[in-house]
Order: sequence, then C-alpha cells, then structure tokens
Amino acid sequence: MQLSKLKIDFFTDISHELKTPLSLILAPVSKLIMEAKTPQLKKDLRMIEQNALLLNTLINQALNFQSVDENRQSLIRSTVEIVKFAKRIFDSWTTVFSEKQIDARFTSNIEKLYVDFDILKIESVLNNLLSNACKYTKEGGFVELSLFYNEVSGLEISVSDSGTGILTSEVPYIFDRFFQSKKTREKGGTGIGLYLVKNFIELHGGNVRLNSTENSGSTFTVCLPVTTDDIDVENNDMQNDTAENKDRPLILVVDDNHQMVEFVSQFLKKYYRVATAYDGKSGLDICMKMTPDLIIADVMMPGRINGFEMCRQIRKHTPFSATPIILLTAKNDAETERESVETGIECFITKPFDIHLLLSRVRQLIDKQRQVEEKIRMEKLSKPVEPEVVSVNEKFLTKISKIIEDKMDDHDFNVNTLSTITGIDNRQLYRKMKQLTGKSPGEYIKSIRIKKAAMLLSQKKFSVAEVMYMTGFANHSYFSKCFQEEFAKTPKQFMEEA
Repeated sequence: MQLSKLKIDFFTDISHELKTPLSLILAPVSKLIMEAKTPQLKKDLRMIEQNALLLNTLINQALNFQSVDENRQSLIRSTVEIVKFAKRIFDSWTTVFSEKQIDARFTSNIEKLYVDFDILKIESVLNNLLSNACKYTKEGGFVELSLFYNEVSGLEISVSDSGTGILTSEVPYIFDRFFQSKKTREKGGTGIGLYLVKNFIELHGGNVRLNSTENSGSTFTVCLPVTTDDIDVENNDMQNDTAENKDRPLILVVDDNHQMVEFVSQFLKKYYRVATAYDGKSGLDICMKMTPDLIIADVMMPGRINGFEMCRQIRKHTPFSATPIILLTAKNDAETERESVETGIECFITKPFDIHLLLSRVRQLIDKQRQVEEKIRMEKLSKPVEPEVVSVNEKFLTKISKIIEDKMDDHDFNVNTLSTITGIDNRQLYRKMKQLTGKSPGEYIKSIRIKKAAMLLSQKKFSVAEVMYMTGFANHSYFSKCFQEEFAKTPKQFMEEA
C-alpha cells in the first residue's frame, strides 16, 4: 500500500513539473502554424502540436491518477461524432506507424454515430490502446482500429495488432494497477495505461475484453452502451437530461482544438446543454440535426469548411437565419471583423478571451433571441381573422394567401413549392393567378411578403434585419430593392416615417 502511494505521488509530482515546459512548446508552435508559408511546414508544425497535445493528455492522465484510484472521477459528457473522432486519433499515429513500417488499418461499419461521452477520457483510452499496439508490434506487422455498431450490442471499438501477445497466465492481471508483463517489461511503461482504460470505460457503463494469443497478437475490445440513434441525432438524450435540463438552451461549440472545446463546454454545462464538433462540416451537420439555440465557432479550422464558411452555410437555412453566432479567433484585425459582420455574426471575440465575458455574451444573445421569439409569437396571435369567402375564386385566393402566410419565413419557398402543396400544375397555376390578380405566382408571393414586411415595420417592434428574415428574404440588398419598388422608400425610411 505504501509503495503504491509513493508511485502515485511520484507520477503526480513529475507530471506537474512537466506542465510548464510543455506550455512553452505549445504556445510558440501554435503561433508558428498561423505564420507558416508552405503547406509542408504547416503540416510538420501540426504534427509537433498534435504530439505535444497528446503528451499533455498523458500528463493530465497522470495528474488525475490518484482521484481515479479513489473513484472520485466524474464524467464531463459531450455529444461527439465518434467515427470522425476515432479516425482523427488514429491518424495522429500515422507517422509512428510508418516509421516502424506497420500496416495501419481503420475500419467502421457505420459512417456516422453521435454518442455522449467524456472526450478526454475516451481519447486517453484510444491513445493508450494504440500506443501499446504500436509498442509491441514488430516492423512489418499491422495495427487495426475498428468500430462496429448495432442496436443490440451497442458500440464496440477494437484495437488489434500482430504483436507479441500476452502470456495466458498474465491475462487475469493485465488491467491491474502497475502490472507489467515479464515478457514486455523491457519495452518500458508505467503499468497504469490499461488500468485507466478499464476504469474510464466502466465509468461510461461499458466494459473491456481482451483476446490474446502468445506471439500472435492481441485484440482489446471496448464496449460502450449507446442510447443515440446512429442516423438521427435529434432523439439523442444528453447525460442526466432531466425535464429541467431539457428546457435549457442548447449551445453548439465548434473548434478543431479539443482542449478548447472541452474547456468551453465544461464551463457552459453549468448553465446550458452543450453539443460539440471539431471541424466545420461536422458542426454544420450537427447544427442541421440538433437545431442549437446559439453557436460558438472558431475561424481557423481544417478542411474545406472553415468557421466563416460554416456560418455562411448556416445562414442560408431559414431556421438558422437568426440563430446567434459567436466567433472565436486569434486574428484581431479589421478584415476578420468586417467579414464577421458581413456573414451576419452577432459577436466577435478574439483569443485569448475571458471565459466569464464569453458566458455574459452567451446569456445576452440567448435572452435577446427569446425576446424576439416572444414578439413573433405575439404578432402571430394578433393576426386579423380571415374574412368569410363566398365564391370559388375567393376561396382559391384565400387558400393561396394562407399557404404563403404559413411559409412566410421560409426563404426557400417558391412557385414550385406552392405548386407541390396545392397539387396544381405550374402552368395552370400561372394562368389562374394571372387571371385573378394580374400577377404571376412569383410576383404574388413577393407582393404578400413585402406587404407583410411593411405591416411589421410600421409596428416598430422589430429591426429591419429581423423583419427581413421574418418575411422570407435572405439578402439585404434584394429585400431593400423589392421594398423600394413597392413603396418608393427604403425599409428604414418607411419605418422612421410610419
């Protein structure tokens, strides 16, 4: 018992001392990545940063070891797309595998699966298993990370290798604290990696299996219970979602830096529900499926869809045209700020930032959004009662007008959509509308929208931008042009003179 405590104290002390020099590595590397002129240099610096972050994870693991041993650990869950998450971790080992001429394989029977788990702990589990697989596999061998999901057994993550295997007599002890195999002791290690794997997975309600043959390799299989739907994440229940928690606004945090995501998420979870993503494409996918109340995104992210592009695509979809967005960026310049404004982003915060300031901005934007939604609901309740109609033509026009009213805030609503809803052929609809109103269906839709906009502006309850989105326009200049054609005034002039 005394020996175990001495070992724990040693791990804790040495890990604490490593924190400062590691910080002094990460900070300048991050700066150099931003200034890198060539793709190859940026790639090399990214690899340095990635491995420094891995080292940081291992240090945190050692610092938390005593609390793990005393079962004081808790889970900080986030909703994460597990396939991309696992692939990113696997890819970080590519260079190491290549140097040992190891055949690295990644397989999955699913394209996407959103799961609630503690990011740092599952990241530690996968890195520990891949580290062992690499360490005990000879040159020319293979290491495989595979994901298998079905509704009965849940999610299974397996790490297989063609390494030295484990002695049958040692299998029962492999997950014990500080245990090291006699056969592999010369490889080095601490004897805590697999102990932490088992502990972290059991904290998630799962288990770990081992299948090993001496001199033929090993397969570690992590089994995690999954309560989410592997396609539709709208039914995904977050951890400890009581009725009260489900009423909390949902915040989507998107950043390619896992530590930044974990830091922001952990802080915001005291007050809100939080979903996370690590690149623009995943952020866009989660946004479309989970409909967050507010989005926090980084500007610089890997892949074709960076922070700005993700926000532009989000703004194209009517349900998110007014969703508040906070943009985080290390670039504090006028050009980035200008692009933020043009993209329709409500708040622009430069890194490093005060987390309490971020929380204040989140609260401010959420409260403002609730006030706007309340105004919209009140406005809908105050709609005048439809007049009684007597003729077939009047009934037809009333039906058409009601459809347009119902789809008022949908900027994708057009003549084809109207034709589909009414079941009337486009040509026939055109002839009928021209005959009754003297306008084409498209002109009639625009006319109804502009008149609705004028009514809302005259009430002086909403800004011009809010009215624009409420009446189905997605472009400021086009909205202003159409309004001036109808009333010979800009929307702002009309509201001021009303």
